[in-house]
Amino acid sequence: MNIVKNWEALNKHGMNAVTCGHCGEILYHQRGVTMLKCYHCGELDDISSFGDLYYNQNDFNFIFGGKESE
Repeated sequence: MNIVKNWEALNKHGMNAVTCGHCGEILYHQRGVTMLKCYHCGELDDISSFGDLYYNQNDFNFIFGGKESE
């Protein structure tokens, strides 16, 4: 299974994969939401408490000034 292709497919459909900041469960959500509730532990919090599961390296480098990946 190729995580990059899966992540790109999720993004194409306006979805994102994140982890719960409380229990670590992987969740999928529609981009643009501001609050998210974990179906596993019930944690309800601001979307910033749920870390992205995958980061596009080029986006990361653009934000933090690293070298572009080839």
